Amino acid sequence: MHFSAWNEVVNQQEILAQYPTIAQQGGTCPGIKVQMAYRGTEGDFALTLPGEQVYLLPMVPTIENLAAYWFKQMAEQSATLWLVQAYEGIGKGATIER
Repeated sequence: MHFSAWNEVVNQQEILAQYPTIAQQGGTCPGIKVQMAYRGTEGDFALTLPGEQVYLLPMVPTIENLAAYWFKQMAEQSATLWLVQAYEGIGKGATIER
C-alpha cells in the first residue's frame, strides 16, 4: 500500500467525481488510476498507481500523522481502549493511545 497526501494528487477532479468525500476522509479509490506528483529535496517525483493500491490521506503521510489518523479511524468506530504503534524504521515511530 502506498500512502499519499491528497494535495499530491494530479487527477483530483477525476477521483472526486467517483469518490466525493475522499479528500476529507481519506481512503482508496478502486477502478481509477491515481496520478501523484511532488517536488522533494531530491528532485521532482511522479507516480501513477491503481487506486486500490493507494491510500489517500487529507494530510502529509508522516509516521506521526499516520498513527494519529488510524487512531482516529478506530476510535470513531469503537469505545474500546486503543493503542496505535506505527514504525517506519529502527528508532523511528509513533505511539498514540487513549
